[in-house]
Amino acid sequence: MVKQAFGWWSLLVVALLLSCCAGCQQSPAQVPPSPVAAASSSPSPRLQLAPKARPQIAEGETPESQPLRTRKAPPPPPKPRPVALKVAPPPPPRAVPAPVQNSPQLPGAAYPQAGGAPIQPVAFQAAPVSAALAPREYLARAESSSQQLEQLIRRGSLRAEFIGTGHAGDMVEMNLHNNTGRPITVQLSPGMILRPGDGEKVQPLMVNEETTLTLAPGTSIVRALQSFCMDSRVPAPAPDGLTAYRFATRTKDGGPATVRVFQVAQQIALQPSTLPDYYYRQAVTQLALWKSMRQPVGTEQMQSAMGSAYYDLATRKAILADVDRVLQAAR
Repeated sequence: MVKQAFGWWSLLVVALLLSCCAGCQQSPAQVPPSPVAAASSSPSPRLQLAPKARPQIAEGETPESQPLRTRKAPPPPPKPRPVALKVAPPPPPRAVPAPVQNSPQLPGAAYPQAGGAPIQPVAFQAAPVSAALAPREYLARAESSSQQLEQLIRRGSLRAEFIGTGHAGDMVEMNLHNNTGRPITVQLSPGMILRPGDGEKVQPLMVNEETTLTLAPGTSIVRALQSFCMDSRVPAPAPDGLTAYRFATRTKDGGPATVRVFQVAQQIALQPSTLPDYYYRQAVTQLALWKSMRQPVGTEQMQSAMGSAYYDLATRKAILADVDRVLQAAR
């Protein structure tokens, strides 16, 4: 019993000693930390966001792209307006008189030669061919006019040039120039013959003009000559081409028989057609002259003489019928 009590007392003494030693080691100025400081000093746990679930894209599909939100661009500056220019209105169109189709175009006033002196007006007189004139008298007038004009050209008093037009009717233009110091008067008569120079393969022509021309000193006259081809086997004068024509006397072609055909063809009554009278008579006369001289008359020659009228069957038949009438009446 005594031993047991002594043991308990020993333990109590030891415990008191230990508690005293612990109290001596503690600093008297140390203050226990407050709950707020303890909370701030302790590390706070991080917030972890749950990852956003991505949509599952099936194989072969294209994900839709969302348009980017950008700022609107500022509006462009306004374009400068062009300065209005004052434009003068175009001049009114010039009125062109319609050509007269029922009569030949016979220029009555000459026009000046390029680079030459101004020309005087032409004394123009047009008269119809008289059907009552005998063929020999008709030929005599034509031969006399041809000889007088050819002599003036050969002496150098007149210079003559002939330029092709390229169409039937007025087949050439004649340019006459007076080289002298005095006026010269020339007479053109129906039936005059223009023959090309040696070696030129171009048609000889029979002129159908009843005209008096007067040239003042140093002046020129240009005149289109209505004429007919005398040889269907050679080409017509080339357009804008010079041909060395000269007024010549007749040979075996273009004699009294040919003149008679020409007179009848010019005076024959015309059959009704859509072709103007002048062109109708021109085609009838040309074809009748070729046939009277036994020249070839085929498709090419008929197209050349008739022009576009060849393709109108009724007009072509009417022209050929009048050609036969002319040849019968001229026998």
